[in-house]
Amino acid sequence: MFRSIHLARAIERQLIVLRRSGKKGELAADQCQRILTELRENGEETAGIFLKRTKNGEYRMKNCVKYDLGGGYRLITVRYCDRLYVPYLGTHDDADSWLERRRREDFEPNEANYRFEPINVDTTSDDDLARQMSPGIEESDLYEEHLRDRLDETTLREVFRGLCRNCGKTVHQG
Repeated sequence: MFRSIHLARAIERQLIVLRRSGKKGELAADQCQRILTELRENGEETAGIFLKRTKNGEYRMKNCVKYDLGGGYRLITVRYCDRLYVPYLGTHDDADSWLERRRREDFEPNEANYRFEPINVDTTSDDDLARQMSPGIEESDLYEEHLRDRLDETTLREVFRGLCRNCGKTVHQG
C-alpha cells in the first residue's frame, strides 16, 4: 500500500486539453479522474483498478502500471517506495514513446515536478495488512488471485482430467 500520491504537474493541464479535444478525450479524462479517485480511496489492489490495467501490463519499467482510459488514451503510474507517482497521461502512442525513452532507467522522480497528496493509511483492509506482513507475497499474486476467482470446478476438472480420474479411488499404502 502506498502512503501518498504524487501527480505530475502536467497532468492537470493534460486533463484540460483532453476535455477540450472532443467526446473521446472527455470520456478519457472522466475515466482518468475515476481511476485517480479509486487509487486515493482504495489503493491499487482493488478489483476496479485491476481491471482497468492494460491487457499486456507494462514490462518496460519496474513497478509501472499502464491504465487504458479508452479512446486511445493511457494513464501511467509508477510505485516508488511507499509513494505512487502519476507521471503521464496522454495518447497510447505518446505513452509508449514516454516509456520507451525511460526503458533502461530506474524511475527517479524530481519532486519539483509533482504535486503531493497524502493518503489516509488507516483505511487498509485485512487483505492489505496480510500482504504487508507476508514477505513472500508478490504483486503478481494479485493476478493469480484474479485468475483463481474466475476458475470453477468444471474448468479445473477438464484441465486436470487425468488427476480427477483417480479422485474417487482410495489409495492403499503398503
